[in-house]
Amino acid sequence: MAIFRWMRRRVKCCCLSCCGVMVFIVISLALFGRHMYKKEHCTEGESKKIIEDLCKLYKEGEVAGSLCNALCETEDVHYQTCTNYRKGKKVLFLTCDSCVPDKTRVTVVMKMKDELDEREKLNMFHLELDTSERQRQYVEEIEILVKNSFMFLRHNDMSKHKDILSFAWGWNFQEYLENSKDKKDAVVVALSSLWSLTEQQEYLMSRDLYNHSFTPRIYGTCGPAYFVENTQTLGNYEFEILKGWTHSWRERATIALKLIDLMKELDDLSEKLHLCDIKPDNFGLRDNGEVTLIDTDCALFEENLLMQFNHTNCTSHDDCDFFDCRGFCDTKTNKCLQERTNNNMQAVCEDVFVGYFPKMPTGLLRDPPGSIKVELFKLLQECSSPEVETDRQGVRQRVQPHTIKNLQELLHKSIGEQ
Repeated sequence: MAIFRWMRRRVKCCCLSCCGVMVFIVISLALFGRHMYKKEHCTEGESKKIIEDLCKLYKEGEVAGSLCNALCETEDVHYQTCTNYRKGKKVLFLTCDSCVPDKTRVTVVMKMKDELDEREKLNMFHLELDTSERQRQYVEEIEILVKNSFMFLRHNDMSKHKDILSFAWGWNFQEYLENSKDKKDAVVVALSSLWSLTEQQEYLMSRDLYNHSFTPRIYGTCGPAYFVENTQTLGNYEFEILKGWTHSWRERATIALKLIDLMKELDDLSEKLHLCDIKPDNFGLRDNGEVTLIDTDCALFEENLLMQFNHTNCTSHDDCDFFDCRGFCDTKTNKCLQERTNNNMQAVCEDVFVGYFPKMPTGLLRDPPGSIKVELFKLLQECSSPEVETDRQGVRQRVQPHTIKNLQELLHKSIGEQ
């Protein structure tokens, strides 16, 4: 009998081990597939053609910008590689020899959402601007449109910017016109280039929040393309099948604390900023340890997010979600309420700290020191899946302040023990 019990235990242990191995393999393959998709979903030929087409427009006098000359004439800006194209957005990595004074070369990210072959839709190249008065009137009309774009973004008073066109373009608008041989053409080229930039949500937000450290620096523009500071992404801190756990706990815990501080800063802006597409690849990390926002295409200030929820028909809470910004469905009226049920911190805990597999964390706070493992797991559960006493069961909730405070204290303590 004893031998049979021993054999049953052996079989049970083997089965558990096999299950564990299978789970690990499935998770690793999923992460590897995701990694390969991100790396391969673009081509070098297509990317270089984007630059060639943009420079062709510049040389034909149809686009302008502070970095056009460096990209197309002096060739201080060189193509390096590309990344995946999403929602029509092109993202290329280049090196720049003249973007930063007293620094020989930096890597920059070129972003562009406007399709170059659809620029006639702007309908600016057929305007009758043959007199200085007509040019002045048209510039004033574009000034109003650009101000309205910023106003719609944050409902913010833009009257403090006396020269809204130069602020939005990042280049002296009047100086560009004065240095141009044909002022009529220069007005059209400048305003066409500027308008194609302000039609891009991420560019507009970067200009609006330029004085915050979490905003990547814009080095310059060329037509509808803009060139920003490059930082490594927090996607580099996820588990990788080919590398394993490559970053120390101290390093990862320090980044987590920076992220918590950033979420508080976004809540404390004059109008709260909601991040509705939260994942490691959408956060950057500078060499000095500062965390930046890399992709803000799905970031909305509070008033615009509530408008997104307003009067949407629904039969379940999921119908009201705007990506990671969770909504609530009033089943009595079958309408979405104008509120977000979770918050930025909840989404960061779920999608960055824990990762894609809660039962086997692959996120930033995986594999903690043994002394805090149990307590950290409990706090991450409270943070990623808050259980608040409310009649709203089945929806993501906001993280409670005491949970965030306890998590910060535990991370600080663990860093001190390393």
